[in-house]
This record gives sequence, structure tokens and C-alpha cells, in this order.
Amino acid sequence: MKSVEFFDWKLNSGKPFSYMIKSYPDRNFLRIPDIHNALHLALILQGERTGVHGGEVIRCKEGDFYLTAPWEPHYTLSVAFRHKLILLNIDWDSLQNAFFTGKELLENLILLPPCERMKLLNRKLKDTDAGDELSKAVQLPEGREKDLLLWNLIQKIFITALPEQEELISSAGDYQRLLPALKGLSNRLSGAKEAAEKCHLSTGYFSVLFKKQFGMSFGKYERNFRLNGAEAAIRRGCTLKEAADHWDFSDKSHLARLLKKRK
Repeated sequence: MKSVEFFDWKLNSGKPFSYMIKSYPDRNFLRIPDIHNALHLALILQGERTGVHGGEVIRCKEGDFYLTAPWEPHYTLSVAFRHKLILLNIDWDSLQNAFFTGKELLENLILLPPCERMKLLNRKLKDTDAGDELSKAVQLPEGREKDLLLWNLIQKIFITALPEQEELISSAGDYQRLLPALKGLSNRLSGAKEAAEKCHLSTGYFSVLFKKQFGMSFGKYERNFRLNGAEAAIRRGCTLKEAADHWDFSDKSHLARLLKKRK
């Protein structure tokens, strides 16, 4: 894992999703964890994929969907020969706003631990035509009609996958205990002590749980989060100084050194 991939999907209410078809010709060992604000829904078209999501190693085979939350760091350990997938990058706020009812169940689905979330998703979608419909839709000519069809299909997939109340019982655990810290990330540097307080945990116990779940310290996780935010701001036209000030780095030279180091 020598290089890092960082993304600015530029999603908003006017462009609530984007997609890509990704192919890998041979077995690959890919990037270190990245953190960005898009929710990912992917369909494995060919081969299989092994990744780390929320600290858990999860294997997806052909025909499986996988779903990652906007706040989760995630990375791929390996992909099988001739691996191919459809990757949908979805604006979380826009998806929630599309649900007139069922918003609570939608949030509960995303808040499930990654392994449980993906098991539920694939169990719900197993006997549906969701995979075939998505595969056909992405092959249509580009245009507004295709965009509307895909957006409706994305909503249909999530409606089908909404959990029943009894399916949420097993969701308690360390992952949920850490969510207040993950969802409370902002452009302001906070640190493990403040994050632990949000979770009602001691700083020491919080640090141990966080490292166990996500394979990195909270400090490293938070720095990556703020670096991604600063980099996205620069791409949108902010100066290095403006990005450093907004994302709580000591000065523009400090931010420049960190960006250069990680690339």
C-alpha cells in the first residue's frame, strides 16, 4: 500500500450521486484507509473483494452489495482476478431528504456495524432484481433520463433494505459506542479526550476501543478527516491559508507539509 487515493465527489442536493464502473485486471493490494463524506453503495459484478470496514474484514463475492457509511475509514486489502464493480457515491443528506417516511429506519441501517449492515443488505436484496436493474441502468446513454432512473433505483434499493425493528436488536456494541465521536467530527481539532466525553467513556478506554475498531488512533483518524476537508476546499478554489485556517491547522506551511507527506 504505497499510494493513497483521495476523493472529492462534489455531491450536493443538485447532484446527489455519481457512479463509476471500476475494473481490476489482476489481484491488487490497494490503498491505506481514506475518509470522505460520501456514502458508498457498490455491486460486485465479477470476482470478489476483501476490505476493512469499521475495523472488520469483510469479503464480498460476485452479486453482493456492500455499503459504507460517510464517517467510516475504509480500504481494500485485495481484489480477485478480473474484479469488476459498480460504485455509487451518494450524498447522505440528499438520500435522507428523499425519504418522507422511514428516515429513522434508514439511519438505523447505516448505524449498524458494517458486517451486520452488509449481511442485512444482501439478505434483503437476495431475491430481488436490484442487481440486474442497476447493471442495465448504468449502460444507458448519458442524460437526465438516466440520472432520474438511477436516483429512483438507489432509493428503491434502500427502501427494500430498510431493517425491521427486530433486526436492530443485535446492533449494540463497541461500534455504536464510538459513533458520537465519529459523527461529531468537524473542522475544529478536538482530540481524544473531548471525543471520549461525547461517548461517555474514559479517554484511555475510548482510545483502546477506537484502535481496535478502526486500526488507527483517533488522532490519526481525525487528522485524515481534516486533511481531506482542507484538500477539498483547495480544489474548490480556497487558498492554502484559508483552508489551513478553516480546518484548524497551525498555518499554511504546516498544512502544505502534511499534504505533501501523505501523497
